[in-house]
Formats: sequence, structure tokens, C-alpha cells
Amino acid sequence: TSKNHKIMHIIKKRRLELELSQSAVAAMCEITQPQLSNIETGKNKANTVTLERIAKALQIEITLS
Repeated sequence: TSKNHKIMHIIKKRRLELELSQSAVAAMCEITQPQLSNIETGKNKANTVTLERIAKALQIEITLS
């Protein structure tokens, strides 16, 4: 969906702005680097808990409504 695409774009953009690797963010979120990669590319959807962890790690707010 377009909402998922927007979230994926925001996550990747913010990670790059903070100059963080996927591995670093994944470790902060208690997921693997391949899982984060799949979320960023849209291959997998993140559940709510994972999205909350990613948002916290990237110091952003993600609204799901």
C-alpha cells in the first residue's frame, strides 16, 4: 500500500540522515539486518512493536492511523 511505501521511505531516509548502518539500527531494534533491509525495501511488513522500536532508534514518530 502507499502507506507502507511511505513508512519504508521515511525509515530509510532517516537512517541515512543519521548516518547509521542497517546493522546498527537493527541491533537497536532487536531484529536482524536482513529483517530491516526487507522492511526498508518492502519485502516484509514490520509489526507494530518493531515499528515502534525502529521509530525510537531513529528518533522519529510513525503514525499508523
